[in-house]
Amino acid sequence: MRNEKKFYVGGGIAKNAFLYALPIVLEYCKIKRINTIILADHLLDITKEKTFKEKIGSIIFLSEKDILPFYYKSNFLIFLIFFF
Repeated sequence: MRNEKKFYVGGGIAKNAFLYALPIVLEYCKIKRINTIILADHLLDITKEKTFKEKIGSIIFLSEKDILPFYYKSNFLIFLIFFF
């Protein structure tokens, strides 16, 4: 696994607050040379807007659920906790 720098945005931030924070986050990532931003699921659709397409450039956006292990994505963990 490579040691890439990543930036996480989530944890209860509202969509309208993220609209104001996205340009700041993008500039911070540009200065610190961060190429990957991990977003909460409800924030991913904002990155597809026309107004941010130019500023985004080569930054990769990932969903929280894309990087979770399989036992968090399914009900496997719930099964283990309650039945064992």
